Amino acid sequence: MELQSRFSGSGNAFLELNASHSFTEQLVNDIVKNAASIFTFEHLQQNFSIYSTYHIMDVLEVLQELFEDIPDYEQQMEVLELLKSEVTRAEGYLQALELVAYLHSGPSISDDSDD
Repeated sequence: MELQSRFSGSGNAFLELNASHSFTEQLVNDIVKNAASIFTFEHLQQNFSIYSTYHIMDVLEVLQELFEDIPDYEQQMEVLELLKSEVTRAEGYLQALELVAYLHSGPSISDDSDD
């Protein structure tokens, strides 16, 4: 629930707070109910509606802090950090492409305009 409130803290007050990050109370309850069988990010990804690498990392961190029984926890975190880094880099590249496309096709400003 602490993770949920942290994710909701940056949400829009006019929208349902969990809508932007999809970390719902039902998801929290499902994770708690199945905590004894969660040991990998693949398990979280395949069996729960978690689509954010950040959220998966946070859930695994909480489970590791509580139970200290996740095999190869450090190695999983390294893989997730690499994945997160690649996603961030790809997002930056796509944003740059969008900016270039906008600059090339956006409205032009001419000097002889009356406005």
